[in-house]
Amino acid sequence: FTGMYVANAFIAVILAFWHADEKIVLKNPLRILNKDMMKYSLTVYVGNLLQFFAYRMDIWFMDHYQSKQAVGIYALASKIAQLWWLFPQLIALLLFPLTALEHGSVAKNKFRKMMVYNVSVSLGSAVAAIFIFPVFVDKVVGVAFLPSYAPFLYLLPGVLLFSINILLAARLAGKGRSEERR
Repeated sequence: FTGMYVANAFIAVILAFWHADEKIVLKNPLRILNKDMMKYSLTVYVGNLLQFFAYRMDIWFMDHYQSKQAVGIYALASKIAQLWWLFPQLIALLLFPLTALEHGSVAKNKFRKMMVYNVSVSLGSAVAAIFIFPVFVDKVVGVAFLPSYAPFLYLLPGVLLFSINILLAARLAGKGRSEERR
């Protein structure tokens, strides 16, 4: 997994330099680091660490206080609910570089339309999932996992709200204001 991301980053950097028709010059990374870059890197690292714990703590609590069967039921509900982050993450992959380049396609009014579209698609698919989930679970993983429906319903509102955060974070990071507070 990590190797795929490193390879992707490596290829992206090479293509960016090639497209800009610039020569790649290797430098000692310690010479280009400054206080602001280190502060930003530390902030991102701590944020990623907290996000990791946020994604795993619920499973750890379930594992400690519940049975293995309850953990499996909850894990299925959690993973299916996280599918609502795929669409916003795909948009964010495009939004970040376009915002950083100050491309006109992500102007303020177009970004608002993008947010409305994301919320509309997410809410519409969530409403459909409320009716489809029991049938899907029964047909794909079996009747034993039908109790995952209740945790799925509890998780869905938070997952939908977090999908908005994904786009806002990509926009702020693209503008170089990852620490902006409102």
